[in-house]
Amino acid sequence: MENALFSAPAILAPVTFPAHQILPDVFGYDEFRGQQLAAIEAVLAMREWLGDVPLSLSCL
Repeated sequence: MENALFSAPAILAPVTFPAHQILPDVFGYDEFRGQQLAAIEAVLAMREWLGDVPLSLSCL
């Protein structure tokens, strides 16, 4: 019996996402910092991306 998960090819396409418009509405910021927008655009366009995410322990 064929595995249903692999019986049909997955069709993936880049996502169009107005990140610069959602940022102020959802998070209350006017602009992205550093390379945040480039990282978001790369992920949504399904390009490989590597970055580091600094973590703060001040919220504990």
